[in-house]
Amino acid sequence: MVDEDTVSVAVAVDTTPTFLVIQPGQPCVWQNTLYEITAILDLARVRLKNLASGAQEVAPVVELVGPPIADARVEQTAEQIVSAALAIASAREIALRPYVQSGDRVPHEEMQRLSQQLKLKPTRLRELIRTLREDPRPKAIVCSKRGPTKGTFTLLPDIESIVKVVIRAAVNEGKPYRLDALHENLKLACDAQGKAVPHPETLASRIPRYGPELLHRMRLGPKRAKEAVRGKAGRIRTTHALAVVEIDHSPLNLTLLDSKTRQPLGRAWLTIVIDRHTRVVLGFCISLEAPSRLTVALALVHAVLPKDVWLAERGLVDFTWLMWGTPQSFCTDRGDLGFRAVCDDPIQ
Repeated sequence: MVDEDTVSVAVAVDTTPTFLVIQPGQPCVWQNTLYEITAILDLARVRLKNLASGAQEVAPVVELVGPPIADARVEQTAEQIVSAALAIASAREIALRPYVQSGDRVPHEEMQRLSQQLKLKPTRLRELIRTLREDPRPKAIVCSKRGPTKGTFTLLPDIESIVKVVIRAAVNEGKPYRLDALHENLKLACDAQGKAVPHPETLASRIPRYGPELLHRMRLGPKRAKEAVRGKAGRIRTTHALAVVEIDHSPLNLTLLDSKTRQPLGRAWLTIVIDRHTRVVLGFCISLEAPSRLTVALALVHAVLPKDVWLAERGLVDFTWLMWGTPQSFCTDRGDLGFRAVCDDPIQ
């Protein structure tokens, strides 16, 4: 079954593959225009809202791509502002234009309506109106995050590597976490190499990235802290469709007979390919042979190819099978088959 609230599909922008999570509220680009997904109609179609005009559209899922990503560290001009932020600013400018041009104070009822429509607080709306009265262009109210981009580091690479080594060494020791003792070890390591010693707060900010297990040791103890942050056997976590597919085999509960001698030929085997994230069936293979590399290969061929021709050859013209694509990795429950592959460029 496929979760109707969240569906993940692989789509391509130009020649670069990209994964887009299809869910209500997610921004996307369709026909070079920025939209917001408002509802999932079925596996093939979604309802979109134009962020600039507010118009509603119905679009195929396979034609959607992710919104452009801006680099907040680069000073942007009018031509460099990302289309996503500019489209949102344009929609806000259109909604606020009557109140900007009138110059009067916005009534309380109108302010509450605008607050619900634009999902902004009244104080923020009054600030936008004042800004637009000085500069009526949408560019004036484009939102951009200040400061460095989240996840960027300001330490020099050699000092960053020292911090990483010190934190990893503390994780391997298995001792309770103490920031002052950890910073003392960092000071000794930096002094040995003649490097500047980072501040204790800088060291503390690196612990969630390089040694999250340290944060749980004081509260949970070493054993439970290790279980909280490290992978557990038998659990496969995925973030999008086609990240991992599972291949399983099962004998069918029927026996095939020879059409002439009526002698039993044996039980047929079913090899099935299931996407781990969405739990949909991508392909299968039915054979009299026991599970082998051949049956796995045939099932994979059926999984990665579109099913339109396959359904038409069997007269199933009233049915649709939309799930197909090349997985990033796959695994089987038969370790002796030796199947394990990773695709650098997943395609759809």
